Amino acid sequence: MSTYTPPLPPVRASSALEETANELNPLADLLGTWMGKGLSVIAVPRAGGKDREFILKVNPFIETLTFSPIGAQVPNRGEIADEFIFGVEYHQRIADDKTNEALHIETGMFLLLPATSGSKRIVRQASIPHGNVILAMGSFFNEQSSPTRPNVAPPVMDEDIRFSTVPDAGKDTPLGYANPFLERIGGSEIAQPNTFLANVLREQTVVDLTTLITDTDGGDGDVVNIPFIRKNANVSFFKSIFWIETVKLQDSTFQQLQYSQKIDLEFFKKFGEPGLITWPHVTVASLTKQ
Repeated sequence: MSTYTPPLPPVRASSALEETANELNPLADLLGTWMGKGLSVIAVPRAGGKDREFILKVNPFIETLTFSPIGAQVPNRGEIADEFIFGVEYHQRIADDKTNEALHIETGMFLLLPATSGSKRIVRQASIPHGNVILAMGSFFNEQSSPTRPNVAPPVMDEDIRFSTVPDAGKDTPLGYANPFLERIGGSEIAQPNTFLANVLREQTVVDLTTLITDTDGGDGDVVNIPFIRKNANVSFFKSIFWIETVKLQDSTFQQLQYSQKIDLEFFKKFGEPGLITWPHVTVASLTKQ
């Protein structure tokens, strides 16, 4: 009497981690655990206030961001030819820097498309428990120091990430934003959150820099929101810039990861104008590899 042996589940063979890491360039340097501090700036409707009155919420935070390789190439089957994708998955935990209360949890992936895919070879996929899923695409580039130029150019910070300031006395605050966005936290100007990153770089020498830029612009990416989010604070645009930096000390180096991220939230209808009020949610952080 024969015994039944159930079939084994399909298995995708995984290459050695070292071999996979070689295929991840420029994502290879992300692998590992990063820890550090950051700043979140966002506006929210004032409780019990007018329907276009907002308050500014500024949260200094601590962050742990871990990247690990997917472990094998991912085949996409095509009619004429196939493409093979390598990537890393990540888990992000952001907490209040004083209370350690959780502020943000996110899981996702960074993918590297083959060169035949064109200029947009970096893909970021993100899942956020508010009820948002993000697919953003973009590009990467690398810059290294040389004997004639020992310090590479610092990261280019987006000039459009800037918050409005309170107008002249006697005039209404634009769009009901009730805060004077001129305060400073840890030497950083809240009106320009990227100064948080620039302050870290001020005394550093960066000898290698890889930049990853992804966004949902141009029709190649998108943001999907649950119905409640679409109705109350629809996320319409996403952009992030990651800078993987090798920082030189006197006799050694360490790796630093900085990022600046912008999410556009659409709130209530504008008064006297078509369209909705849009407010950027900006997050910046400076992390070091553990």
